Amino acid sequence: MGMNVNNGHSTRFWVDNWLSCAPLIKQVTRELFEVEAELPIASYCNEFGNWDIEVLSQALPYDIVLMIMAVAIDPTTKERDAVFWKLKSTGEFLVKTAYDVQSTQSLFKSSYWKQIW
Repeated sequence: MGMNVNNGHSTRFWVDNWLSCAPLIKQVTRELFEVEAELPIASYCNEFGNWDIEVLSQALPYDIVLMIMAVAIDPTTKERDAVFWKLKSTGEFLVKTAYDVQSTQSLFKSSYWKQIW
């Protein structure tokens, strides 16, 4: 699954997987307070969508901060963040696609063949 960040109000900054690198909580360089883990993306930028670089730099490696800076959000838009299915070009989740992926992965596991024989 992927995340299209629009206004940043419904995606959690630290625990949701909205960057390509993994949830940011795995990259954090300082201890987070429990409350921080639940904050939305919009909490880390101003009303114009400018990121709070000072705060981000205190908690994340520089290369991750650069990745965040490349993401444009508009906290004032009514367009909400949206989840999409990465394995389909349209972003639409299909059970068939999930089944095909799972089936392909299962064929290559030796335990799969042991179950059959």
